[in-house]
Amino acid sequence: MESDDTALDKMAERISTWPGAKIEFAPELPGNGPKKHMMVFEPGGIRLEFDSTPN
Repeated sequence: MESDDTALDKMAERISTWPGAKIEFAPELPGNGPKKHMMVFEPGGIRLEFDSTPN
């Protein structure tokens, strides 16, 4: 089983290949962590946030 961080990184890789999708910023720590998050724009222009928190 992969960690949440690995899953978030893999999701960013997949989204970067979707036509019309744009990653605003790749997975990063918002402050001191441990949570990581990223922001993307889906092809219709809606901004989405994805996050993960380690177990």
